[in-house]
Amino acid sequence: MLELIPVWFGAAFCVAAALGVGVVCSRGLRLPATLVLAVGAAGLSLTIFFLMLAGVARPAGMAVLGGLAAMPLARWRPVLKSKAIPPAAAFVLVVFGVFYLIHALAPEIQTDANAYHLKAAADAKRSGGFSQQISFYERLPQGVQLLFAFAYAFGGSSAAKLVHFAFLIATVPLFLLVATRLGVTRERAAVAAALYAVTPVVGISGTAAFTDAALVFYTLATIALLLLWRENPEWRTLLFAGITAGFCYGIKLTGAVVIPPAALWIWRRAGWRRAAIFAGGAALMIAPWLVRNAVEVGNPFAPLLNRLFPNPYFYIAIEQSLGHYLQSYGAAGPEAVIRALALTGDELQGLIGPIVLLAPLALLSLRSRSGRIALALAAFLAIPWFLNLGARFLMPALPFFALALVIALRRAGMYALLAAHAVLSFPAVVELYASRAWHLTAFPWRAALRIESERDYLERVSWDYRLARMVERHTEARARLLDLQGLHRALLEREVVGSWQSSLGVRLTTGLEQGAKVDRGASYELRAPAPAEPVRALRLIQRADTAQSWSIQELELLRGHERLPARDWLIHADPNLWDAALALDGNYISSWSTWEPARPGMIYEIEFAAPERLSEVCVIGPGGEEKSRPEISLRRADGTWTVLKSTGAPRPGMNLRRSATRLVRRAGIRYIVAPLGREGNGPLGELLVNRAPDWGLEVVANEDNVFLLRVQ
Repeated sequence: MLELIPVWFGAAFCVAAALGVGVVCSRGLRLPATLVLAVGAAGLSLTIFFLMLAGVARPAGMAVLGGLAAMPLARWRPVLKSKAIPPAAAFVLVVFGVFYLIHALAPEIQTDANAYHLKAAADAKRSGGFSQQISFYERLPQGVQLLFAFAYAFGGSSAAKLVHFAFLIATVPLFLLVATRLGVTRERAAVAAALYAVTPVVGISGTAAFTDAALVFYTLATIALLLLWRENPEWRTLLFAGITAGFCYGIKLTGAVVIPPAALWIWRRAGWRRAAIFAGGAALMIAPWLVRNAVEVGNPFAPLLNRLFPNPYFYIAIEQSLGHYLQSYGAAGPEAVIRALALTGDELQGLIGPIVLLAPLALLSLRSRSGRIALALAAFLAIPWFLNLGARFLMPALPFFALALVIALRRAGMYALLAAHAVLSFPAVVELYASRAWHLTAFPWRAALRIESERDYLERVSWDYRLARMVERHTEARARLLDLQGLHRALLEREVVGSWQSSLGVRLTTGLEQGAKVDRGASYELRAPAPAEPVRALRLIQRADTAQSWSIQELELLRGHERLPARDWLIHADPNLWDAALALDGNYISSWSTWEPARPGMIYEIEFAAPERLSEVCVIGPGGEEKSRPEISLRRADGTWTVLKSTGAPRPGMNLRRSATRLVRRAGIRYIVAPLGREGNGPLGELLVNRAPDWGLEVVANEDNVFLLRVQ
């Protein structure tokens, strides 16, 4: 039980510091406590951002910050609404609240939390700053994760979970404030709030170190501040609305959806000056993330929009592939999506419940003005879901969907709906019809109260924790690993290079996959004899328009039987200049690639330091790009270009497994974590493990068919 003291302290200290910042900022405005929390937490997160940049966000730095931030609470008299809510709604909220609290207190086992949401918190505690690694999740805005870092510094993962749970709790009174100002009775607003709070996907997110419940809270905070500004046009209220709207972006990229319509609404009501105040508040919260990415990556919106802002860290093809997947999750059509949201939950990583099937009933709320507003807000806030069909991306729309439903029903009907939804959303009942949706069907009260130690609990229930411990036991401190499995990186004090999260990981994984192909035709070669005269440059121009990429595994320039070594040559490629040298490094596995569909006009060019005599040009590429049609040209000494006649043929089978692992070793990676199986990287893992000596690998350890391999 004593182990809970730092957990409660870390969470309470974070909330107190946030409230203290909010008190200072809102002095004289008399904002409700929920909005003081919203403004203060955003301000606290921004302050932690600069501490992270300075590398001083260790526990000592957080303690000083928290102590100073919490001091104004000594004289704060919060504005609290004491009106009761209906007993039925209160009963449901209390029952689920107790259940949620136990799960929030238990150590974190959720994949998304340990894989990336808690990574910044772990980095802050270890090094005091952001990770220097440039990878997909590290470049997303991490506004709430920085609040997690504050709590984590004192109480670990459970303290971070409690901070997120605090946002879920605060959402209920905040939603009541919004709904009643939209003309809905407090009774109906409370029932709608309860419908939202007990939804399974909300319970999972709100009791884990995720960010979705916080996004809902900040979306409502923005709406609430705008409604308060409408009643009392105070410029600071408008500024705070901008801050909370900007923080929505800081929580999740899709949170930016609230900013344009809010700015437009303000402009139409009060003109561009007031809209500029709102926009300034939003910019204050967004700019740090954009500037950091612009400086460190070359793309302010990294890891997305890489076509507009090309950079060496993220490939366009991977971004497009991820985008296509997130728009479907493999679900085949609208019927499968509705079934997943309503009845199974697993396919879209979250369950809303059978209440989804009542969506048409919400249209009856169009009969009232408040119903039309609720439906409009629900529809608008659901727009980002079409970019990512994950159930959690629907959460900002759910409170207003619930509100529209209760407006559409008579009093008895809305209570019947609440009872049915509460019963069908209780984990023990969810297990009966959606056994893989909740993921937390047990009631971990012993772990929550630390009767069972955190280590023992994680060893017992978390295979990912055991896997992380296996990796740490058998690798050196600060070892660099290529992760083909999907490790929980917040649990590891190692540099983990994911298989798709960065250009480096993609290159290495693709290289291993290419090395696994030893049959004839795994690569092709394009040969062209050269004229017997000195040339100043060589150019390959893509003439095909195809969905395939264009890659050059190796470009061999021959003089007789001798290959010319690259020496002081000027290399240019468009696109992906950064990988151009890989086509000349002597390794048939490494390659230059467009990493986007080939189109006419793409080029790879070499300008020689001095005129060179060539007898033949040989271009080697992967066999899967048979639709590629590069044209080979040479520039003579007089500056004119001549097109060479080339012939293509499959290359004989070659064992390039050692070449692939040399590429991995050259990247400073000494270990590979590889799964076995038929899904994901499992087939590649089978080849790596079963033929480890052939690759130049050594099997070090394994945990339930996930192997740790040392690169020799």
